[in-house]
Amino acid sequence: VGKMVSSMADVGTSAYNTASEMKKVVDIARESGVNAQLVSGKVIDNMKYLNQFNFEGGVSGLAKMAAQASMLRIDMRETMNFAERVYKPEGAIEMAAGLQRLGVSSSALLDPLKAMDYWTYLKMTQRSYRIKLLK
Repeated sequence: VGKMVSSMADVGTSAYNTASEMKKVVDIARESGVNAQLVSGKVIDNMKYLNQFNFEGGVSGLAKMAAQASMLRIDMRETMNFAERVYKPEGAIEMAAGLQRLGVSSSALLDPLKAMDYWTYLKMTQRSYRIKLLK
């Protein structure tokens, strides 16, 4: 419990909200059909990435990723390390070159500068689309 509260405090979540946030994690794990203890452990272990990668939905978004990683038996640390590498120009260039060798044709991922900022671009596009719908 102490590690859970301290990791939540590190990302700016109040100790009072820790129980409700962890309930969301357990609910997401149950909806996904994976072990809730495994998912909550992955969420707590990777909480430091919550603000770094700006997960949509906060803890719930991280929980969804942890549930998917549990289903696919993927190590989240490797995924986070890959994301950290792609945020640097050298890593983005390496990734774009690797995708080109595989025959990927998505222009946003093949341009290293766009790949570094791809998720921000997607969020901006979604926001502008929502604004148009509201008008």
